[in-house]
Amino acid sequence: MVNKGPGKDRWILSAKKVDISADNKSSRLQGVTITLPEYDMDVTSDTGVFDIEGRNLTLAGNIEARGKGFSLKTDSVELNSESNELSSDDKVVLEGNNFRVEGDGFHTTGEKKVMIDRNVKATFF
Repeated sequence: MVNKGPGKDRWILSAKKVDISADNKSSRLQGVTITLPEYDMDVTSDTGVFDIEGRNLTLAGNIEARGKGFSLKTDSVELNSESNELSSDDKVVLEGNNFRVEGDGFHTTGEKKVMIDRNVKATFF
C-alpha cells in the first residue's frame, strides 16, 4: 500500500498478512515494514492496525526504525498519515555510531528530526 502526498510517496507499507475487518473500517497487519522516503527510514513491527477511513496507522511489538547512521527502538508507534509524522509515549532508545539517547516518548517533526519527549538520558562516545 502506498500513501501519496503532493508529488511524492509519503510512505510505502508492506505486510506478511492482512486481515480486513467485517465493516471495512480497519485492517490488522502482521510482519509490517514501512518505508518513509521523506525521512530516508524503514520501520519494522510485529503487528499493526490501519484505520482505513482516517488512513492512520498504529504499530505494536518490536518496533525498529533504521535510517542513515541511526536506529530507534520502541514498543508502539502512531503514524499520522496527514502530517506524515511518527509518535509514541513508550520508552524509546535512539542509537547512532557515537551516541545513545533513551527516554520516554518521541515524535518526529516536519524538519525531519526525532525529538525525545521526557526523562532523556544521553551518552556520547
